[in-house]
Amino acid sequence: MKTLLRHGRWVAPTLALGVILLCTLGHQSPSGRPADAVLDSRAAGGHPAGPRALVAHAGNLQVRLTWAIPAGTRGIAGYNIYRNGVRVKTGVIGHSFTDQPLTNGRTYTYTVKAYWRKTGGASTTLSEPAKPVRATPSHPVYWGAAWIGSQFTGTTAPDDWNAVTDFERRDAGGHRLSVLGFGDPWRHQKSYCTGQMSVGGDDNYCPFPAAALQKVRSNGVIPVYTWTSQDAGVNNPAFTDAAIAHGSQDAYLTQWAKAAKSWGHPFFLRLDQEFNGTWFPFGVNYSFTGSDGVKHTNTPQDFLSMWKHVVNVFRHIGANNVTWVWCPNIEPMSNGGNASTWVRGVARSLKAMYARGYVDWTCLDGYNRGKRNWNGRWSTFSQTYGDTYQAIESFAPDKPMMLGEIGSTGTGGNKSAWVSDFLKELPHFAAVRAFTWFETPDWNNDPIDGKAPAQRAFAGGVNNNQFVQNLYGNLSGGVIAPPKN
Repeated sequence: MKTLLRHGRWVAPTLALGVILLCTLGHQSPSGRPADAVLDSRAAGGHPAGPRALVAHAGNLQVRLTWAIPAGTRGIAGYNIYRNGVRVKTGVIGHSFTDQPLTNGRTYTYTVKAYWRKTGGASTTLSEPAKPVRATPSHPVYWGAAWIGSQFTGTTAPDDWNAVTDFERRDAGGHRLSVLGFGDPWRHQKSYCTGQMSVGGDDNYCPFPAAALQKVRSNGVIPVYTWTSQDAGVNNPAFTDAAIAHGSQDAYLTQWAKAAKSWGHPFFLRLDQEFNGTWFPFGVNYSFTGSDGVKHTNTPQDFLSMWKHVVNVFRHIGANNVTWVWCPNIEPMSNGGNASTWVRGVARSLKAMYARGYVDWTCLDGYNRGKRNWNGRWSTFSQTYGDTYQAIESFAPDKPMMLGEIGSTGTGGNKSAWVSDFLKELPHFAAVRAFTWFETPDWNNDPIDGKAPAQRAFAGGVNNNQFVQNLYGNLSGGVIAPPKN
């Protein structure tokens, strides 16, 4: 996987399937006969009509060609398939062919030629001009939104499903989402979470959200639940990464895991997102002095130990319906300086916090903040995500990736162009198999809603078969796999 910045320009990864199929059907000689004919067409009674209505159905690592022949045509013995001018298949019977395996991200040119045989075994090939056909194949992607805000119904989803239907109708052109993001902390003294769970007489813990998850599932959507290991709003020494790794929250984890197992259906669990930053109390290098007078600082090893401990509690309980999502934030110097040196440094840093064998999906959060970006400049989707994406792919190339929070400000640049670029560039990020747009207004991001050009761009981009819809009400089994072609 090679992704470079050369002279300030983005070079797309070579592992995304971006095939443009220029399908032609041979050429004529000056006499009007096909250049590769070996028989006199008049003596043979005329050449059979060549392929018509040629269509390229592009998928992941493959291209399927289909075509038709005008009614009444006789004498065709088969078809030859040419890729980039080289014959790759002879004697295709029928009106379709699948070429595989291909390399994602490469452009292929296909030619289909019909041939027929004359008595005695001699043959000729007929080629007729055809209108060029273009396609941009890509892998299918779960898509949706996270924290759909109060700008719709006044209550966020999934508590009020009308927020989802309003988002789909107004922002997505009626295209139905397949994943929905929401979440809770472990503990909150102000009853931020829905309901309460008592742990050792402490009623401030957030319970397993069975009702909310079931509402999402009943609408054919896969839940993406963000679960943060914090006592929200409090610097509590019992919730440091090291303390959790040593069992300080095992009573809570055990109850929660048992409830997850009892519910039994698959869901994504995005534990401690953006852990490589210092803005959350569970983040690496977050530091505070507790009421005990001791300075507490999370280290990369503390985070790694905490992550493995939590997963092991669930494994011991048998809560195998959880898909574990490991989700750092994009590193802020994306698209800056010596990219190759910088990316290697990011890869080393993130790899130190990657719990190999305890992660099902990787993930990235990131926003285009415009003038609030690290360099004070507007950045495209590829500039925002590209370098950190490459870093993660260098040590976890076998894992599908989710964009857990993505968004762009509308200040300081063209948001509709940013949205269009994001949805067009996404196929070039081969590992990305899911995204949730962050749909609550804050200083990072403007929601799609209320920005008419951005709404049109978003609706136009997601309304194709690449972005799968709400087909997952009966999803079963363990780890959630990427959507199939």
